[in-house]
Amino acid sequence: MRVIFVEDVVNVARTGDVKEVKTGYARNYLIPKGLAVAATAQQLVRLEALQKIGMERSAKELGEAQELAGKLDGSNVTIKVKAGPRGRLFGSVTNAMIAKEVSETLGLSVDRKGIALPKAIHELGNFDIRVRIHPEVNANISLVVESDSDISEIIVGDLAEVESTNSQEDADYDSNGEEDDDLLEEVETSEEENE
Repeated sequence: MRVIFVEDVVNVARTGDVKEVKTGYARNYLIPKGLAVAATAQQLVRLEALQKIGMERSAKELGEAQELAGKLDGSNVTIKVKAGPRGRLFGSVTNAMIAKEVSETLGLSVDRKGIALPKAIHELGNFDIRVRIHPEVNANISLVVESDSDISEIIVGDLAEVESTNSQEDADYDSNGEEDDDLLEEVETSEEENE
């Protein structure tokens, strides 16, 4: 069935498009929801007005997206999370957490689905995140993931002390071990002389 789209339908068509769709899809979903109308001669005349409206709306959305991208591009966002002593997170940083922090910190509304994480964030550090605002507009933000308490820093400091103490004990053992080897050689040589 040939229909004219009155509204944008994600991944199907934009306002004003004339497309051939399955009859059941048109009659059971598109037409009852007011997303499309049957492509009759009378509706085709109306199409020109719809296309003009669609183009104006698209231009407005693109302008708003570019303005938002200008404000968002290059901004820094810090998220504080619980982390273990070696900088590993208890859980991970999600795109919903990033969107919430952007809206709270910068006062800008960003859809969580537009935040593209190349891989899950499971550790503390700095990350570059791409935000898709519009199909034609992207922005980049710098994300800093920090521990929400100083306990991890204390534990890391304690671990460094323990490791340095262990390495000192190893060094002492190695030097004592060399002395023991010297004593053992002396004992063996004296036993050989006695034989």
